[in-house]
Amino acid sequence: MRPLVTCIYFPDEPLNDEDPQLEAIRDARTRRQLIAVPDHDPGAPAGVPCLRFDIVLGGKHATPFLDD
Repeated sequence: MRPLVTCIYFPDEPLNDEDPQLEAIRDARTRRQLIAVPDHDPGAPAGVPCLRFDIVLGGKHATPFLDD
């Protein structure tokens, strides 16, 4: 078993631009995979913002991971 460790970045967070791990990913599309996106959850209480963060473990749309 190999442990999985990831970071979830929040959209519109000013510090995302200064984060060294996020900054190290040159491809903008790949970088966006690590930023949660606003989502709607009908079961959430009124006024509570909801975010979605998908982790894809394989294939051409796999979430980026650091190599060992």
